[in-house]
Amino acid sequence: MIEPTIIELGEMKIGGLHVRAMETERGKDSAVERLWEQFRSSDRCIAKEAEARNPSVTYALYAEYNRSDNGACTIVIGQEVSGDDAFEEGADCKIVTLPASRYAVFTTRPGPALEVTAETWSAIDRYFESSAYRRRYSGDFELYDAKSSNPGETIVDIYISVTDEP
Repeated sequence: MIEPTIIELGEMKIGGLHVRAMETERGKDSAVERLWEQFRSSDRCIAKEAEARNPSVTYALYAEYNRSDNGACTIVIGQEVSGDDAFEEGADCKIVTLPASRYAVFTTRPGPALEVTAETWSAIDRYFESSAYRRRYSGDFELYDAKSSNPGETIVDIYISVTDEP
């Protein structure tokens, strides 16, 4: 069982390309994979230079959960931005504000990104079956930084918003 590190983070704004899909829809030919393909192409949203907090870090954000319809959520692939007008007017980009929260941070093993993230999300689901922490569903994200630069040996940190309240 993967044991997470528990940390506190302040409010963040994540902006970029977006889609509404099932939280559990991951893997080949999924909405998430198609969004990644779009992000890797020239169609991705790029924040104005003054608005990008750390342009070398990419986020895959899962937010705006609707627990009543089997886990549909908004998925945003992009970067942390400092304002609500971080993109050029007319760009089809979405900015989601994550509230300050406690996060359980899970780190993948090195490997192909699609494989190791799917594997770790499955381990995360198992972890919460018996954990003292509960998911808040206020916003969760995968963080892709320098550890993710080698496609065959990608390491991703997955942040899950949690509470220890019943």
